[in-house]
Amino acid sequence: MNKFVIFDLDGTLLDSMGFWDGVGRDFLSGYGVTDFDEDFETRVKSMSVNQSSEYFIKKYGLGISVDFVAEAMREIVADKYRFFAEFKKNAFETVKKLGERGVKMCIATATYASLVKEALTRLGAIDYFEFVLSCNDIGYGKDTPHIYYEAMKRLGGDKKNTVIVEDALHAIRTAKGDGFKVVAVEDRYQAEFKADIVSLSDAYLDVLDADTIMNI
Repeated sequence: MNKFVIFDLDGTLLDSMGFWDGVGRDFLSGYGVTDFDEDFETRVKSMSVNQSSEYFIKKYGLGISVDFVAEAMREIVADKYRFFAEFKKNAFETVKKLGERGVKMCIATATYASLVKEALTRLGAIDYFEFVLSCNDIGYGKDTPHIYYEAMKRLGGDKKNTVIVEDALHAIRTAKGDGFKVVAVEDRYQAEFKADIVSLSDAYLDVLDADTIMNI
């Protein structure tokens, strides 16, 4: 049977979750915002860039466009992806093994597709993926399953032969809640949610492994 794999990027393939630490605060501080809710970072991390841009504009009364905010945040993180992003342990080897077995793969991410492509090209892995799909491209974050359905459709799979590989609890909850098979991978930024992630996912990996993904 054909196998299809939808990979998240940040925290799953790349050790890049830290790139987004403080990005929203850094942007908003330029507009004089100093009062942030206690759950600000947690709330923003579950959003796409466009969703967080809309949230900033509405909550803080910014007289600017969503596109302007999104582009400003893209510039804050751009060089980190272009020059410093690296694979997590065994991530490249996992992708390579899956590719050699004829598995069709894609990236489904909240990060800008252009930055993803630059990072994966520099790391020598872009050709293993059929395409890169960003939440910004489809207008939905990972609080809904839209991006997974669109990625699955483009790959040519269905829920029986498609595996989603994720690190974040909110994304895993969304995918599992809609009946997808999910392999979770450990990431230090999700450590406090590990028990919930383990209970929800079909498999939990400390380090990515091609055989586990193939056998789900």
